[in-house]
Amino acid sequence: MHLSSLEWDFPLPRCHTGIPLGNGVQGLLIWGEDKLCITIARAGFWVHRHGANFRANATYREVKRLVDARDEAALCSLFVNRDGARGPERPFQIGGGRLEIAFPGGFRPLQGRVFLAEGKVEIVLENPAGKTASLWISQAMGQELAWIEGFKAPALQGTEITLYPAWDYLAETLRKDKIEPPIRWADADEGGFLQTLPEDDPLAVGWRKQGGTLVLGTALGAGAEQSVRALLESADLEETGRAAREWWSAYWADVPKLELPDAELQHAYLLGLFKQAGLSTPGGVAATLQGPWMEEDRLPPWSNDYHFNINVQLVYGSVLPSNRLGHFAPLWDLVRAWFPTLRENGEKFFERKGAMMLPHAVDDRCQVIGSFWTGTIDHACSAWMAQIAWLHYRYAMDESLLREIAWPLLVGAFEGYWAMMERIEDGKGGWRFSIPLSVSPEYNGSSLNACGRDASFQLAALHCVAGILPKAAAILGESVDARWEEVARHVPPYTVVEGNGKTRIGLWEGQDLAESHRHHAHLASIWPFATRASISNPSEAKFSARSVSFSSKDMNTPGSSNSLAP
Repeated sequence: MHLSSLEWDFPLPRCHTGIPLGNGVQGLLIWGEDKLCITIARAGFWVHRHGANFRANATYREVKRLVDARDEAALCSLFVNRDGARGPERPFQIGGGRLEIAFPGGFRPLQGRVFLAEGKVEIVLENPAGKTASLWISQAMGQELAWIEGFKAPALQGTEITLYPAWDYLAETLRKDKIEPPIRWADADEGGFLQTLPEDDPLAVGWRKQGGTLVLGTALGAGAEQSVRALLESADLEETGRAAREWWSAYWADVPKLELPDAELQHAYLLGLFKQAGLSTPGGVAATLQGPWMEEDRLPPWSNDYHFNINVQLVYGSVLPSNRLGHFAPLWDLVRAWFPTLRENGEKFFERKGAMMLPHAVDDRCQVIGSFWTGTIDHACSAWMAQIAWLHYRYAMDESLLREIAWPLLVGAFEGYWAMMERIEDGKGGWRFSIPLSVSPEYNGSSLNACGRDASFQLAALHCVAGILPKAAAILGESVDARWEEVARHVPPYTVVEGNGKTRIGLWEGQDLAESHRHHAHLASIWPFATRASISNPSEAKFSARSVSFSSKDMNTPGSSNSLAP
């Protein structure tokens, strides 16, 4: 794999189009038009005050009763936050700020290049006469520190540097949450601010000129301003730069080397690996929806939280094939710290000892975000994380990981599913297990028709967990639970729907894919759980292909029916 550079052409009109630099804690987005802008954020800058613990009176049995009674108002009341409010009052993260660099003589950004081998960015500037100059942006991989070199160039003398806190863009919104304006400091060669919060740790962001170099720093917590000032004054950029180059050299030595014939695909592959390095860095903060890259001019969508109905799994899914297993460490440290909460949630909701429950959207304290009840009861969130932990074990063969992380998640997920199931007639003179109330992620939102019997996503997740548990038990010397085999024999692999004489996997009993939807969770038995029978069988392959390639002309077919796979 040829490691050279990835290129961006300016103008880059907003931060989301910018060049990302990250170390799992500090995130930079480099963009701009007439000026060079650097959006600065620090992962973990949370406003926790609207978080909610899982409600003790929200049980699976009660949710099912209210759905059966079509009592939407009472159902929603089970999932309000601690202040009794719904909607925007929820935990959220805040971005840091924006550094704007205005150049003399009409110089403006022309091109950006990321030199992958050392994780360094070059910004090429050009003036109206066609003369060019360059700035070089680097970031430490173990400190909240970045620096920009090149200001000694005669053409760049008189450059103006301004730091704007996120407050300057969000004042009206933040005031509603009783957040006060930041404390600022500035003189000719340095500047910064301290953004305090009513109940949470403050964030400090600062910059300082050292000769021809501009140094940036962030810090979160008590004494943040003093920490940033000390970091900027004492930074050993030569040693820090050497350590960063060594980190990137080791990273590229580990990841798969892939040469693709298509230039755009090659760019996407290398950019993906580059962003993975900055998003899930070992020693950093466990990656959220956006990780350390947060805009400063609005609150991050969906709070920049942890979404466990697909997002966290996809963020970390590339860690396995890219051979960077150490990137899981911040995630497992976080999840392990949540185990008491997950058990409390599970035993309350399922009314079963040993059950665990991981709501689909939480903050870093595992507080439920929002009142989206169908997501909160999506038990495949727990099962999918259990599968990810098992796959990590299979790649690493680390038995302590299996025992301490994967096994508790597997057992906890299984106990929750076991509590949900009931025996019903199978229509063939026998019986089967059924999940009477289940969801497919975000389909139909949070309305009363957003759930049904035997959602294919949940059936696949249950089969996945029940299939892994005997293998894990054999490795750990744990006893075999006969219920695992009962699931294999008496739980259908998915729900089948039929229309126009064609069968395919449905979302749940009576629910075909009625519209295009971003969560193709009903196909989870194909991926990610791979619980379907071998598709080497022609009929199996045809059924899978038909389910995957389902076309809009088949949607809402009158007279369609449903059944369960044999």
